[in-house]
Amino acid sequence: MNSEFMEHVADKLSQVNSSDVTQLLTTIMALSQDAEKFNVAMTKEQQNDLIAQLRDTLPANKRPQFDMLIEMLCNQTL
Repeated sequence: MNSEFMEHVADKLSQVNSSDVTQLLTTIMALSQDAEKFNVAMTKEQQNDLIAQLRDTLPANKRPQFDMLIEMLCNQTL
């Protein structure tokens, strides 16, 4: 994957408040749009890996809420 994009992802992730589910979702959506700007096509597997990484930064009590929001987003795009 594009090294500039990976640096961008690392920078974005370092700015995320890991206890804020809404901010994590916003970051996921922003990175998806940013990938296009960097001419990077993320596979479904790469997207899932990114989501899993972000989920892992959450405290255990916030993960069910995150999972529910991700599921809702996925169901809307089908």
